[in-house]
Amino acid sequence: MGQVFISYSRRDLETVNHLVERMQRAGINIWIDRKEIKVGKLWRTQIVQAIDTCDAFVLMLSSSAAASENVRKEIDLAQDSGRTIFILNLDQVKIPADMRYQLAGLQFIDVKALGVESAIHQLIETLKAELKIAIEPTVRRAELVIQGVDPAAFDSEKQQQLLEFIARLVQTSPSQLQLAGVAMGSVHLFIDMPAQAAFELKALALNRDRRFKQFGIRALKLAGDKKYINTALGVLTATATIGFLQYLWMNVPALFPSIFGATAGKVILIAAAMAAVTAVGITLRPDVPISQQVTLISVPFSETSQSPDYTIAAETPQLTGSNDPRVQAFNRKLNEIVKQQVELKRQEFLQTNASPEFGSDLKLTYALVSQIANIWSLKLNIEFYSAGAAHPGYESLTVNYDLGQGRELALGDLFLPNSNYLDVIAKYSIAELKKQHGEFFFEDSAQPSPDVYADWNITADGLMITFDPGLVTAYAAGTQTVLVPYSALQGLIDPQGPLGRVSQ
Repeated sequence: MGQVFISYSRRDLETVNHLVERMQRAGINIWIDRKEIKVGKLWRTQIVQAIDTCDAFVLMLSSSAAASENVRKEIDLAQDSGRTIFILNLDQVKIPADMRYQLAGLQFIDVKALGVESAIHQLIETLKAELKIAIEPTVRRAELVIQGVDPAAFDSEKQQQLLEFIARLVQTSPSQLQLAGVAMGSVHLFIDMPAQAAFELKALALNRDRRFKQFGIRALKLAGDKKYINTALGVLTATATIGFLQYLWMNVPALFPSIFGATAGKVILIAAAMAAVTAVGITLRPDVPISQQVTLISVPFSETSQSPDYTIAAETPQLTGSNDPRVQAFNRKLNEIVKQQVELKRQEFLQTNASPEFGSDLKLTYALVSQIANIWSLKLNIEFYSAGAAHPGYESLTVNYDLGQGRELALGDLFLPNSNYLDVIAKYSIAELKKQHGEFFFEDSAQPSPDVYADWNITADGLMITFDPGLVTAYAAGTQTVLVPYSALQGLIDPQGPLGRVSQ
């Protein structure tokens, strides 16, 4: 049977030991770290490896666990590496908003409601039904992202120097490391290495090891991970690099807290930095294509209320590095979209009369799906819970923006006039959804309609269509996506339009 990682607060050790003993007697293979880890202490390679390779991740949730920064980091790693998460709720706990987002949509087994014996029995039976023996690869591929070097100068000699540098970091013979590929832009290198060495490298990145700076390594991730680790900050990020201003927000202490408050102090510093970066962009890079002048950053927003009880956290994508009117138009558009979504949910929360144990909350994040030439394709992910509702809600909102033309794209802009592109997209999507969901697919809800196919993203391989939960299949199945390859749209794409070059 596969291995189960136990995440818990050390304050619950006595209770957890009893539960773990019951699980082991039932034949469950347990990995548990009983060493004391204080906040701020370094990640150990054994923990990183155990989370990345476990077949199930069990969270022993309690008030102490909910307050534990180490537990939150373990959940982040488990989600990033695609582990299946199970939750055993040890006591009545008001889950903090940020952890609530981490655990949204997961099933809880409640000890207080079921009793200890029934709850642990249910967990054991669930694990036995779900666990499969996984054969872990002996070799792992690591992707390293290097900035500050000329890609043309990154020749075979430089590559060999990098392999020797990594070998010294993870105390492995250079002969056991193999360069599998190099991609340019920022330099992305893909290195195959023994699994143990790969986990050691990942732990060093999480611990912000300063030696990475010697080779300009800004980020890395292992094959199968969803996010990169920023080596300067030791945090997971959706993109390989973060903008200068985002780095300031995450890493620089607030200025003048006694006068303006901590957040205002950061804003003052970042506003000054934005002015400086923009000025440099104007004076030094007038002939560089617009999309190469700018960096996508996140501008955070948060709001809390006690009466009614709600929390709002939102990230607004913004471009920095140029004051070109097209960049300003992009920033205004994205700011308006996020502001509108926040206001809609705020008004909904304000009208809530229920007095449940948990308040309302909204988390709005985004992902850059692709950036191809001047086409920027983003997806906004909206997670929310209205007090008194039976379950949280999930919505998506997509934005496809042609920065060269300074305008948002409509789906029809991609295709020849009067073509039946929507029928073709719907036909392909219906066929794929039928394969995935069979009798549980709601075919009538996937018919060719602009409202049904309103959420789409441009990718290098095709159009990615997103369907919100409950639209084309059962709500519990979550968000659904279909990638319509460009080969299925041949003869419909406008060769002179924004998609012409991408699809060739």
